[in-house]
Amino acid sequence: MLRSVFRLDDAVRAGMTPDQLRGRMYERIGRSVYRRRDTVIRPVDVYAAFSRSSPDTYLSHTSAALAWGIWLPPRIQPGFPIHLSRTGPDRTVPRQKNVIGHWSSAAPADVREIDGFRIASPALAWTQLAGSALGLEDLVVAGDALLQDPDGPPRAENVVGTNPLATTEELERLLQRRAGFRGRRLAMEALPLLRARADSRPESIVRQRLIRQGFPESEANPVLGFVEGRRIRPDLADRVHRIAVQYEGKQHNEEAQLGRDILRDADLERIGWISVRTDKAFFTPRGEQAFFDRLRAAYDKRGVIIGRVRRA
Repeated sequence: MLRSVFRLDDAVRAGMTPDQLRGRMYERIGRSVYRRRDTVIRPVDVYAAFSRSSPDTYLSHTSAALAWGIWLPPRIQPGFPIHLSRTGPDRTVPRQKNVIGHWSSAAPADVREIDGFRIASPALAWTQLAGSALGLEDLVVAGDALLQDPDGPPRAENVVGTNPLATTEELERLLQRRAGFRGRRLAMEALPLLRARADSRPESIVRQRLIRQGFPESEANPVLGFVEGRRIRPDLADRVHRIAVQYEGKQHNEEAQLGRDILRDADLERIGWISVRTDKAFFTPRGEQAFFDRLRAAYDKRGVIIGRVRRA
């Protein structure tokens, strides 16, 4: 049975005729790539069909990052155009409808085959993001996504791979091998800022901005202990001063989750910690400043004065 997105050779093997493909049920979306109009297409199926265009072509750049489930800015969404890279001595790039083509010097080991299509390894995709108009903060976020723990939140639907997608050692080795690629300087700057165990893009951003504001660096999602069998695992924790930061995503508005949040903060208080919470308001200038003020007040209670740092 054909997938919602398929190639011409798949259709031929299934016994379809050219007239059928020209009918109203199907739409050509790329060179020898078609979709069924009556089905919802999955991004991974689109990536698979396009990346199978030739043996030396593989999914790359932001398209590969999206397929792996790497955290990217909201402005980067699945869809067209798709990034494909080609290796080879002639340095030709893929050219077809709905495709941005690249020539790549990647080693064979840096390209994976998964779910029937070829794709840049998570580490290679991260280095490609460094040259794809991401700033330092977003590149660190993407790198944190590679280092997630297996026991973190479930991965998004319709992405490939399992956590962790890469290690810092793997990224270091790749940067040593890939000299001179576009974005290498930014990748080298970002690498020492990556941290394991982050659970979300907002959490990674909050952690980075805390450091830039002069707060002590916090550890992501450590298990601090148990209270009556409940695991205490704050989003960010400064163990030295016993201050926890919690980022409340939209799921925290649900009644059952609100109850768990109240209990979690009570558990932290019982073991002598201060919990400071924030949410999507952090991503407004006023909300961010209000959060930093609350956090400074928490450090004041510990006898630690945190000065104000002008935001870059």
